[in-house]
Amino acid sequence: MKNILLLLCFTFGTGHAQEYISLDQNDWVYDVDVIVFARQLAQPDAETINSSVIEPLEPLKTLYPLSEELPLFKAVELDLLADQQNATENNKQWQVPLGEDKQLVDVLTWFIVENNMQHPIIEKLQLNPTFKPLHHQKWRQPEVSFLQPIYVKVSSDIPPLATPPFTDEQETVDVEMNSDIAPTDEAFILNINETQTPEDYSFDGQVAFSMQRFNHISVLMNFFRIDPNGNPITYNIKQKSRVELNQWQYFDHQQFGVLTKVTAIKIEENHENN
Repeated sequence: MKNILLLLCFTFGTGHAQEYISLDQNDWVYDVDVIVFARQLAQPDAETINSSVIEPLEPLKTLYPLSEELPLFKAVELDLLADQQNATENNKQWQVPLGEDKQLVDVLTWFIVENNMQHPIIEKLQLNPTFKPLHHQKWRQPEVSFLQPIYVKVSSDIPPLATPPFTDEQETVDVEMNSDIAPTDEAFILNINETQTPEDYSFDGQVAFSMQRFNHISVLMNFFRIDPNGNPITYNIKQKSRVELNQWQYFDHQQFGVLTKVTAIKIEENHENN
């Protein structure tokens, strides 16, 4: 079958993955570090491996680096809180007490902080010839409920230091076949090729940091190798673990590994420094 590349890229609204969220100055946001590495091992015959692919879960975010035009913080007028109080004067459960220290801040979240191979952990991995560092990605997000986690795309098809490909006004469509696929509000690429083989050491997955009583990291990751006969093999990690802030967590597989670390960022302290 003829290889067909269907590229559909649409942008609506801001066209960026970044989002401003109104939070109290005493709240926190979180930086999530993810490092993917492989073990350079000889591969068995693909026919001897029971390969399976983990299907992606929704919602899934593909993030882009912070735009220089977007500030990290925007102050919110306290009058907004007063208006909310007055509008719900008869509902005591909804009333928000106004104090001298109370201040809302619009905080930018859901953007890539770093997306490169410059990291002390990667330098240590490179000292061991059996390890092959593949990817480092770090993003900032707000608190997300454990019951409704939001997964971030972590994949070898995300180029280092990627930038949003389109502006608010741009819309590009490059189609080599008729399609009834409806556009979404995020850019996406659909590669239709029944005979396509993934590249050796490529990977595709998603990671979610969520909170309830404890902090949790969920990793869903497919890792692809090629056997001596040129046939693809798929390995995967599907794990969820409770994590401590500011500590590295290791998700292990015989063929590859994923390291994660979550750092809490105090809004008040960072707002004063910007």
